[in-house]
Amino acid sequence: MLEVTHDFLSQIPPKEIRDYLDLSELAILEKSHINEALRKTESDLIFSAHLKTDIPIQIAILLEHKSNPSVHPHAQIQHYISSIHQQNIINSQPLIPVLPILFYHGSKRWTKRPFTDSFTNLPKIFHQYISTSEYILVNLADYIR
Repeated sequence: MLEVTHDFLSQIPPKEIRDYLDLSELAILEKSHINEALRKTESDLIFSAHLKTDIPIQIAILLEHKSNPSVHPHAQIQHYISSIHQQNIINSQPLIPVLPILFYHGSKRWTKRPFTDSFTNLPKIFHQYISTSEYILVNLADYIR
């Protein structure tokens, strides 16, 4: 599995991201190192790696098994990142940045939108207080056509 993940991470994320990744020590994190909330999502995977600047990073690969695009993927991503950071704090570790990658294989088109679009009629001044929870979307339908 690590070889496939290494190949995937060497090709799919934007070049600007790939240029920073050092995948020489890529490892999958065991479920025992993940808190209870994340352990329940058996199909999702979390890997550890480093940036070429020697900063540790975790890469969360979230598998979206729904036939329709998720309405609020940012909330799921925020939960993942927050849970990982809470584990860092509990273990007295520095916060580790998380790169979220979302796989979607439904038949309906997924249009990626900013999280602020989820808050209708919210005055723009409040947008700065909403986390971006940006993610890399891999829509498998784009590769099958």
